[in-house]
Amino acid sequence: MNGTPLILSRKFYLQIFFFIAFAFFLYQLFILIKPFLPVFLVSALLAMAFQPVFVRLKRKVRNVNLSAFIMTTGIFILTVIPLVILGVVFFSEAGKLFVASKNFMEAFKGGDTPTAISTLPSIFRSPAEYFSNHLQAFFSYADLNFKSLLLEKIQTFGSRLVAMGGQIARNLLLAGVYGLIMFITLFFAFRDGESLVNKVLALIPMEEDHKETVARRAYETFRAVAVGVFITAFVQGLMAMLGFWIAGVELPVLFGFLTMVASLVGASFLVTFPVAFTVFIASKGWGMFLFLWSALVVGLLDNFLRPYLIGARIKMPFFVMLFSILAGLKAYGLLGIVLGPVLVGTVITFVRIYRQEYGEKSPPIFEKFKI
Repeated sequence: MNGTPLILSRKFYLQIFFFIAFAFFLYQLFILIKPFLPVFLVSALLAMAFQPVFVRLKRKVRNVNLSAFIMTTGIFILTVIPLVILGVVFFSEAGKLFVASKNFMEAFKGGDTPTAISTLPSIFRSPAEYFSNHLQAFFSYADLNFKSLLLEKIQTFGSRLVAMGGQIARNLLLAGVYGLIMFITLFFAFRDGESLVNKVLALIPMEEDHKETVARRAYETFRAVAVGVFITAFVQGLMAMLGFWIAGVELPVLFGFLTMVASLVGASFLVTFPVAFTVFIASKGWGMFLFLWSALVVGLLDNFLRPYLIGARIKMPFFVMLFSILAGLKAYGLLGIVLGPVLVGTVITFVRIYRQEYGEKSPPIFEKFKI
């Protein structure tokens, strides 16, 4: 009788030590793989998106390794390679803009404003001339030196451009390595993804139906956000790119990519409308075309395509979803677009499980806020 508490106490401390050590090594593992998390996330998104196709292919081929290899190769040919081509064009246009900005700053520092404006891409020339004339008149009337006021800002912008150019060059060198890692990760995601998920779920100390509920909710949210948000943004970027190309806008791929990034948070107008306005200054007809194209084609895609792709699977109010995306972007960067809604959806699921299990004994605060 007297020895039993000591045995229980020793076992308890051993359990505490085990879980602390386990949490420590999990955290170290997270730090180790953190640089590759975007690659793993993209591979998971592609694997989930094409999982139904993979299941049908596996039934016909009847060899899981060959099926996974065929799916991975096909996805690279159909999605990754076109994206790489767009990326090459994007960096080419970004390089042209970088050189033009550098030439503009050098000419502007020399005091030759017309020559400085002539070095800009055509889409920026008319707005630059318009605002330069009006701002110079205003600053002259206000007895302020327009040139000296802008030089400091331009020098700061120039140093940032130089740093950005070096970062882009480094990222291009890493692109090949990331592509190889993505290919390997996608192959194993198709081949072993389902069994790996089952093994992870088996380690979670919860009731089987609760684990299934949490896993299903996380999967549905992950898939819905990935498909709905990213595909909608990609299509909006392509349509904006097409409109810019029709209107003869210089650097259409660059502005289309920026539109796609803004569309991730439902704000494509932050790119399309300013571009339409700059075109409107030089050409009223093409400017009106871009305004209508931005509103009726690019903008409405967000209202129809995103709800259609997401549907009722996510079961999350729009405001909560938007907040989770913005908060995820703030906390995790680009990964937060998916991780934010998944985390919020998982928390909501845990709250529902808690109410099902302990509803009658729930604290007053839960009843007060009706969680």
